[in-house]
Amino acid sequence: MTKILFTDIDGTLLDDKKQIPFKNRQAIEQLIKEGHKIVLTTGRALSGTIGQAEKLGLTFDGCYIIAFNGAEIYDSYRKETLYKCSIPLDVVSRIFAICEEQNVHVQTYDDKYVLAKEDNAYLRRYCREIVCESKIDPSLPHSLKEEPSKLLLLSYDNPDKLNKMRDLILKAEGATVDSFMSSKGLLEVVLKGTNKGNAIKRLCHILDIPLENSVGAGDGYNDIELIRTAHVGAAMKNAVKEIQEIADYITEADNNEGGLAEVITKFIL
Repeated sequence: MTKILFTDIDGTLLDDKKQIPFKNRQAIEQLIKEGHKIVLTTGRALSGTIGQAEKLGLTFDGCYIIAFNGAEIYDSYRKETLYKCSIPLDVVSRIFAICEEQNVHVQTYDDKYVLAKEDNAYLRRYCREIVCESKIDPSLPHSLKEEPSKLLLLSYDNPDKLNKMRDLILKAEGATVDSFMSSKGLLEVVLKGTNKGNAIKRLCHILDIPLENSVGAGDGYNDIELIRTAHVGAAMKNAVKEIQEIADYITEADNNEGGLAEVITKFIL
């Protein structure tokens, strides 16, 4: 019976130093060897996640990526996109205008870069923590040639301000987009209906794997639908309270101690 593991990256697969613990690597290698599948399930951009998968060696047959919190699904072995959704450009323009009016940093993405109208401390911190490259384009969003998979608002020093921004965005564009906090200081904007949970259902359907054979592991706010949707939803010991409250299982080890290996051993192998 083939099983499929959907794992968040930061705080779940990786330790606090952004490295993969030896226990996790061992367990993943055994998972692949036994014919099961693993899906890096993240809010990160696809380009950066592909690089992360290559760095971690997760490009075997059976390795996949769900990026942008469910907006894109990618086969890491065959190097092909299996699914993609995006936000209409007119909606993007109006949300950028709302952010400018409220003096809140907003960024989006293309195939290679984080795109922003101006350089600032928020953007530099984000790129440093996620390990990605940025491109400054003062003519955004009008210069966008393709519809983006998501927008991201940043307010590290005043995260409560993002609650107001979420309300403003959903009041104006709630018929088209969803918006949610992925972590403190980060507000996501995606096409309505886009989340990790729906992407899990979609990929299981594509691969013809019953949802009953799925296991999800996460730690952050944007993992709520992942935990709810997977047949077994496992929260890391270091997960936020909201994740632990809905999880089927909470690991005894945290992300620094190989908590994901604990999940793999208990529910996959």
